[in-house]
Amino acid sequence: MSTQNTTLEETAAARWRRRITEFFTISDQWDFDSFGDYLDPQIQFRFANNPAVDNLATMVSFAATHKSSIKSVEHTLLSFHTDVEQRTVAVELSVRYVRPDDTVAQYPAIVVLEFGDDLIKEYRVYVDLTGLT
Repeated sequence: MSTQNTTLEETAAARWRRRITEFFTISDQWDFDSFGDYLDPQIQFRFANNPAVDNLATMVSFAATHKSSIKSVEHTLLSFHTDVEQRTVAVELSVRYVRPDDTVAQYPAIVVLEFGDDLIKEYRVYVDLTGLT
């Protein structure tokens, strides 16, 4: 691998990490109007054991429904594992939910994101939310 390729890989990895961090920040704020700044309009999205959805509007609707069952959410991003050639980033994270009765539940999760240009085109969430609601 040449030095030039290494620089390109580090640049892509850093850019995707920044965009992922920004996306989870707006996600925690329930800023659904900004999702299109980060997600492809034809995104393929799968959340835990739920059926996959295949566009941004359906994903936003799913997120709004999910929001109605919890008071708040906070994602803590722990590590990023990037494969530049495959345009894929796996993120290890911890997700903290506050239920409507103000009790707290925290879960480990893995998110796998595949990028088109700078938009996320595939988004898979692996988490066991047993006992959340």
